[in-house]
Amino acid sequence: MITIVIMGILAAIAIPAWNGIMRQRQVDSATGQLVGDLRLASTKAANQLTPWAVSLTSGSPSYQMEASGSTNPPITHRLDGAEVTTTGTITFQPDGSLSSGSPTSIGVAASGGSPSQTIHIDPATSEVKAGG
Repeated sequence: MITIVIMGILAAIAIPAWNGIMRQRQVDSATGQLVGDLRLASTKAANQLTPWAVSLTSGSPSYQMEASGSTNPPITHRLDGAEVTTTGTITFQPDGSLSSGSPTSIGVAASGGSPSQTIHIDPATSEVKAGG
């Protein structure tokens, strides 16, 4: 009987911590996915010599990528367990530069707001990296 009570107490302590760890992993995974797709858009712009855009909507778990002037439908990606907290369109030019007016910081958060991470795009070099 005492063993069951102790196990119940340990479970009551461990379950909230486990949920927090899982939410952080979802945000880390979603951030990595979005960083990879932003880098892919930058590479495609340079290789195809056409602007590529990534469109974000705050509060949405999905975003779209497309080549400028393409007749193909945009490519839609979904972030599992997370959402974008920034609205805007990031456009990479054929010379590899970031289009003026593009957001340089993009937020990604767990559904519900916490935890979160920020993706930074260096406007001078178009380098995309995740941080804090």
